[in-house]
Amino acid sequence: MVDQPVATALSRAVALRFDPNSIVVGGTGLQLQVNPSATATARTIEGEGPVLANATAYGLGVGYSRYYEALSEPNGSNPFNSTNLFIQSGGGLVQGHADAAARAESRGDQTATALATNIGLAQLSYLDRIGGLLQIGTAADRFTAAASATNLSALGPASFEAPPTSTLTANALVRGADRIDIYGQPLAYVGADANLNLCAPEHSLAASANADAVGLDEVKVLAVPQGSGNNA
Repeated sequence: MVDQPVATALSRAVALRFDPNSIVVGGTGLQLQVNPSATATARTIEGEGPVLANATAYGLGVGYSRYYEALSEPNGSNPFNSTNLFIQSGGGLVQGHADAAARAESRGDQTATALATNIGLAQLSYLDRIGGLLQIGTAADRFTAAASATNLSALGPASFEAPPTSTLTANALVRGADRIDIYGQPLAYVGADANLNLCAPEHSLAASANADAVGLDEVKVLAVPQGSGNNA
């Protein structure tokens, strides 16, 4: 029996977490950073058995995200949840980058799966008390997620008559603000990147990549005039 090299990496980042039904007064503005990063490499140079690499990065600024509801442990939704949250603040800035990279190398079958998800604000109510801009990402530094899956075979496939299969999956998902009510001035700069790095050309290939980024998704906004940031 041939051992199967398996590499699994999981990173979770939550900027703020509160008890259910909390009312939070956030001073003159929120300042949040969300930067989960996961890298997994499964490698055998001469081996002909299958290898498997999984890298997952989950990020959340604050709130309760529908994208994490169905997760099971050890990467379940409990570490993320701040349900029925009401924040009173004065604008602010939510920044972050979620990165997941999976790399599989073998003369046999290879599987590399990378999943990166980054959510800024989710399923909460936000009240701007002093007319400050609530910004998610900036024009120069967007709020992002990036996923990459790579296959390699330094010595080529074990058999050219029946080439092994490389299965590559890269998914990146970003929501700046998701299903929230905002009484204020929101502005979102977001981006998602999903990349497949094909470095074993003799292998059969089954691959998919998906990048999905939305700045304000299912958001109800009641705008207020932008103020000076002074609550006096």
